Amino acid sequence: MIRHRLWTLALAALLAAPASAPAAPGNKPRFQVNGTAVILHKNRARAMDRAVDAGLRRAVYQALLQSLGEASMIQFRGRIEGALLKEARQYVQSYRVLGYELATGSRTVKVKLEVVVDLSAVDEAVRALQLAKVEKGEARLLFLIEEQIIRSGLGGRKTTTRLGPDKIGTAERRMMYAFARIGYTPVNPRGQREPARPGQIHAAISGDVDAAQALGSLYGCPFVITAMATVERERGGAVVSLASARVIRTEDGAVIAIRSRQVRYRRARGRRGYRNALASASSRLARSLIPEIRRVFPPPPRPASRGSRRRRRRAPRRRQ
Repeated sequence: MIRHRLWTLALAALLAAPASAPAAPGNKPRFQVNGTAVILHKNRARAMDRAVDAGLRRAVYQALLQSLGEASMIQFRGRIEGALLKEARQYVQSYRVLGYELATGSRTVKVKLEVVVDLSAVDEAVRALQLAKVEKGEARLLFLIEEQIIRSGLGGRKTTTRLGPDKIGTAERRMMYAFARIGYTPVNPRGQREPARPGQIHAAISGDVDAAQALGSLYGCPFVITAMATVERERGGAVVSLASARVIRTEDGAVIAIRSRQVRYRRARGRRGYRNALASASSRLARSLIPEIRRVFPPPPRPASRGSRRRRRRAPRRRQ
């Protein structure tokens, strides 16, 4: 009862405080955006604040897209998301909450906002950012991967073993390593300041786009990769592994790519056969996803090292 009253008071304050938004001048356009956040530890008021922050970031992003264009946004996306969007509130003149959505039993909060963005302040920040040095590790990707092993028991019964959310599986390790070696920064809910519940991760992997958007917004990742890797032994002794994944854009929930890869080993013994099949399928899946993500979200350039140039080997002299 006390929590419900606190939630009601917080919502009333949020709806009333920014409602007196002044009229927007010509250089301060209005944007109607939606913000989504995951409810953690049954704290709806804090989830509402995070949903508002997500909506404000989306409004500033739309203002940047309108001002710079798609090509410049792709070129400077790492710096914009790493520095400018994290401080989105200082580029917002005012906002008001138009409505909110919280379904019974839902784990997410949705807020509809009307935001007035100060474009002059945004332009000044962009000009300053273009002179900044690009550092490695700005292109963050959120990985939500579920791994399961299906074994056949007595009487033809199959048992499914899922890897716990506190452990890194073979498929997750291979996929994250493939993206990390080309300049991306893989992010996982494990070990974060606000860890996600296993049910939230499972919902995102199962196809809930809202849950994937909320988790991507929570951890500051513009794209979310949800994947399912399954390995099973057939009656003849062969091991088959199937890995499928989707790439979801956090901003609007658009599905950028859907890929799947399957590997079949005829002769595979013991646990090593399961691991090898999972590793092979997930590595092939990562290689098929990299071109799609590079197209919409290129990694930051790597600094040139002194020893990067290969020395030419001299050909051995022929004996006369």
